[in-house]
Amino acid sequence: MEQYLGDKIAPDTIRWHDADAYYFRIHLPGVRKEDIELEAVKKGFCLKARKGEREYATCYSLAYEIDFERIEAKFEEELLDVKFPLKKSMELSKVNIK
Repeated sequence: MEQYLGDKIAPDTIRWHDADAYYFRIHLPGVRKEDIELEAVKKGFCLKARKGEREYATCYSLAYEIDFERIEAKFEEELLDVKFPLKKSMELSKVNIK
């Protein structure tokens, strides 16, 4: 469900990670690839996308530093899929759930 932030809309987003990367799938209905701006910083990114009067906008802070040289982004059928590889892999531990 879209959330409104003043005059901007936070797009629906699915996010997950593994030990080596963060993954984001962002739904941008009606938006064209040319109207998407994606900017990354050491530990995060911001996205803006415009469809007429409607503007989608969101930013995420990430816990681990990303490798700018290996970022992959693909836009197809209203979905922006982005992979943010990490500079250094995470050390993951399974948690026992009772």
